[in-house]
Amino acid sequence: MAAKHTPAPSTSTSSFPEGLLSYHLDVIRRLRITSLAISVAMFSTGCPAPERGAAPIGTPTPTTHAAPALHVPPRRSGSATGSAFAAKAARLTPAERERAISEEILAGNLPSFERRLVPVELTAAGDGGRVVRGRVFVVPDYLAIGDDEDFVRVPITIRTARRIAKELDCVLPTTKLVDAIQNAAKVKLASPVMNPGDRMGSMQYFVVHNRVIEEHRAEQGAALGALVSGPKKDLVLTKRMLETPGRTPIYGWFGRGTEPVQPLSLVHDDRHVDYAHGVRLVAQTMEIEGRSAQILDVLADRALAPIVSDEGACDLRTAWNRGW
Repeated sequence: MAAKHTPAPSTSTSSFPEGLLSYHLDVIRRLRITSLAISVAMFSTGCPAPERGAAPIGTPTPTTHAAPALHVPPRRSGSATGSAFAAKAARLTPAERERAISEEILAGNLPSFERRLVPVELTAAGDGGRVVRGRVFVVPDYLAIGDDEDFVRVPITIRTARRIAKELDCVLPTTKLVDAIQNAAKVKLASPVMNPGDRMGSMQYFVVHNRVIEEHRAEQGAALGALVSGPKKDLVLTKRMLETPGRTPIYGWFGRGTEPVQPLSLVHDDRHVDYAHGVRLVAQTMEIEGRSAQILDVLADRALAPIVSDEGACDLRTAWNRGW
């Protein structure tokens, strides 16, 4: 059975709007990009230069700082509960299950507590000891199907995760964002290592793992909708996706500790899925110094990338849009 909720306490300056160029240049001046070692590493990775004609970083309109909602339809009456979906999915092939999960999520069959995004604060070191601040908005838990009373977290391939994220105007986190979420999480949960084998990618394993996570959440008295971290390996964005395409980058599984059990790895191909994987959606639109920007544009910008990545700048926009 799926977990049932236990109530618990343009690079062209002419394209910039008036005043935006000076803002962008000021951010660049404030970020520390003077390390020759970092510069050499960035140029040696093979990452392509930012695309021409990309949207400028930021807009001149101050944001409201209100956490946005996930761009997903309302959950329809009669939608499958987590338990009902799990029973159905257990009879499907892996490919059929992937399609079914995608259809359910995009049709709005996810718990209400996953619809309101949670802000996570970011910082990057700037010149003279100044700090450049950013903010991303994330789903508070790993992607799940069902309602608040009966839901199941659903591991999926990175191909399906990308498809869902794009439809919902989201991206996957970088390793730096996973770390930031872990640090900010009010609820840090452990989860079991299950017996390896062919069933690691089965719906039965997904349900058992989900149930144990929910038991740990109930033990902490943690409310649904609080920012959760720890019990899954995140599917992530990394520059290594360009160096080694066709793989599944995973990172995390902190449990209640401070160090990830799973370092960044691309050992699996892009069709791999197992019970320990989780999908954390991150809204594509973020904030830098109180202004809006697109995460993939920020990641491609050498000056701004340190806000969202520990790997330096890398342009994943084409790969993200076309798939890999």
